[in-house]
Amino acid sequence: MHFHPANAGTDGEIDTAEFLSAVGTFLATGSAFASVGVIVLRHNPHIAWTTMIMAGWIVGVAMQIIAGAIARFRR
Repeated sequence: MHFHPANAGTDGEIDTAEFLSAVGTFLATGSAFASVGVIVLRHNPHIAWTTMIMAGWIVGVAMQIIAGAIARFRR
């Protein structure tokens, strides 16, 4: 029996599309979670917090769109 390591065939580099997709999903999900938390807890956050939540969502979604374009371009 011959076993291959888990990363056989990889060159150790991070795939750009996968990285952008993962970080974008994290940012968009974190922003959505924060938004729902503000609504459920009936807080009135400072405009700076609202802007940070909005920016996190916009950047996260943009990263996901760019990742999709990169993956589609590779095909």
